[in-house]
Amino acid sequence: DNQPANQLLALECKTNPKMSFEDFAEDFFKLMIYKEILCFQYVCYLIANVEQEVTQGYFERYSEEHYLSEEGVEIIVVPAYGEQPVRLIGE
Repeated sequence: DNQPANQLLALECKTNPKMSFEDFAEDFFKLMIYKEILCFQYVCYLIANVEQEVTQGYFERYSEEHYLSEEGVEIIVVPAYGEQPVRLIGE
């Protein structure tokens, strides 16, 4: 079923502090499939234990290399236990 009314949220959550750009790109690409092909209304990539600057760099590199529509897309980073979440993109 790919009716948008029935597809609300796809969530990818990663906690590996040694996440590579390739790991980030593969997961983010999967989320874009959920959004663009399977018609999910919202997709969220929650990344924990990775510094905000690292994740920001991965996102900037990814967006330079791939088409990206940010509508309905969120990336949330929790750099370390006890730190406040940071929203890189999204409402």
